[in-house]
Amino acid sequence: YVHVFIIDATGQMQAIYPLSSVENKFPKYNNHREMITEYKLLRNIAIDDPLGYDTFIMLASTEQIPNFRMLLNQSGVLTRGSDGGLAELFNDGVSTRGVSFGSSSWYMKRLTIKSVEQE
Repeated sequence: YVHVFIIDATGQMQAIYPLSSVENKFPKYNNHREMITEYKLLRNIAIDDPLGYDTFIMLASTEQIPNFRMLLNQSGVLTRGSDGGLAELFNDGVSTRGVSFGSSSWYMKRLTIKSVEQE
């Protein structure tokens, strides 16, 4: 299963994929039972205010995330709070030492881009 959400410059989170709970199970097969190897997850994305750094996060897992849209469509905050369990999940390998326990049942990829006014 693939899930994608964005965190904007104010910390607001928005689930952007899947649009429904049935389109995000992979691999996909065509009518001839052949695996589809090329698939576009996101077609068009428009970036509006607030401009700044936006972070796209893709989670791939062996299990569907229940209530994904409800969990991740949340207002942001401008101040930094204390780190919690999700912070460890989204650190994406920035630990420098110590023992960490991984999971083979999920994968995360993070992409941060800076949005600016069009000239």
